[in-house]
Amino acid sequence: MTLSMEHIKESFRLFDSDGSGEIDQQEMKLAMLSLGWQLEDSEVLDMMTAIDKDGDAKINYDEFEKMMVDRTAAKDSEEEAKRAFKLFDLDKSDTITVDNMVEVARQLGENAEDMRSRIESYITAASGGEQAINLQQWLAVMDSVKSMRSIISPRP
Repeated sequence: MTLSMEHIKESFRLFDSDGSGEIDQQEMKLAMLSLGWQLEDSEVLDMMTAIDKDGDAKINYDEFEKMMVDRTAAKDSEEEAKRAFKLFDLDKSDTITVDNMVEVARQLGENAEDMRSRIESYITAASGGEQAINLQQWLAVMDSVKSMRSIISPRP
């Protein structure tokens, strides 16, 4: 789900019912719902607490925009990882095997057999000793890779 900045601004304006330039917890819940996220009150409160810089239990537009961009990027990342999983799952078994990865590498012009032992190590580590990984294991690995990237090269 990719949101335009205009959609984010419009959602904020729409739910800033008193025109104060800030939204409270109830307004935030409605704004999130309008953007496609149905959240419990506790989830909304946790989100607000995490981004509310001045601790006034209200979110200004800058805080709202940053949260939405971060949330959308995370959701897009997961959807991209799911699409990649489907590309590697050549036999549609809901798992990725060493042979699946070797075949995709071959199709991409890599010397796949030279990569086989690295791929086997990767699959074994990611699956806890099995010869294939499922979607949840794949997503966990992709999340770890993303976390490592942010540690190595954090955003300003």
